[in-house]
Amino acid sequence: MIPGGDNDVLIGTTNSGIYHYNGEELKPWEVSVNEAIKDQQIYTGILLPDKQIAIGTIQNGLFVIDLDGNIVLHINRNSGLQNNTVLSLFLDRYSNLWLGLDNGIDALEISSPYSLLNYYYNIESSYASIVYDDKLYIGTNQGLFAKKITDVKNQFLFDEKFKMLEGTK
Repeated sequence: MIPGGDNDVLIGTTNSGIYHYNGEELKPWEVSVNEAIKDQQIYTGILLPDKQIAIGTIQNGLFVIDLDGNIVLHINRNSGLQNNTVLSLFLDRYSNLWLGLDNGIDALEISSPYSLLNYYYNIESSYASIVYDDKLYIGTNQGLFAKKITDVKNQFLFDEKFKMLEGTK
């Protein structure tokens, strides 16, 4: 159960999605995320800063949604978790979200504007980053990579890969 607004409560169920309770009436929450998450077996959830909700599932990792029911972040085994079963959630004082998994613990820096920089984007191990002259530079063990900051369209970076700068290998 999570506070959902003025005297409202959102109630996550294992197999029937999320319900909305206004103090008098309990009914399915009529938002798009409910259909997307209904079959994922909700197991846990917590309220996050900025009026967002983290929802841990058994089948498909972590969903972060806003109070309008929009998916802000979805991360699972395919996008970086050790496995898809999120059994517990904890937000530390630095706004890191800790996930107790079926087999292990993962930590997410959810306050970071970027959620994942890895080999998919031509990035191996990154050691430093800076925004300079409207470009995002990532220093790695293989060289210096860059991308125009305006080309970083969203926090998931689902667009073109970073390019290695000549002479930095």
